[in-house]
Amino acid sequence: MVFQNCFVTNSICTPSRASIMTGQYSQTNDVLDLWGELGIEKQYLPIEMKKLGYETATIGKWHLHKEPVEFDYYKVFPNQGTYFDPEFREKGKGDWPNNTVTSKGHSSDVVTDNAINWIDSRTATE
Repeated sequence: MVFQNCFVTNSICTPSRASIMTGQYSQTNDVLDLWGELGIEKQYLPIEMKKLGYETATIGKWHLHKEPVEFDYYKVFPNQGTYFDPEFREKGKGDWPNNTVTSKGHSSDVVTDNAINWIDSRTATE
């Protein structure tokens, strides 16, 4: 799905992600800077998408500190991530934050390949 008309009021990555996840301004969701945490109870986007019958995944940079438990699948960088041979925290690979796996390659390629693989695995079952 492509959101062609989506905006946030904060250009910093962590508050911006929190605004997208909650549909709330930063002063409402309390994620005001890079160190802000988005509580599990505020992961509204995947909750609402699942109510409409969608499967949800987040792959790549999360940087909201708490586990993205409301997604059906996640594979996210611890903190900012690294460019080469990145580590991820992956759903189903242990308890957060000890569910770390390592991938080989540049992070952009690894994230893209993982996203494509997840989408392909969903469409193959239809």
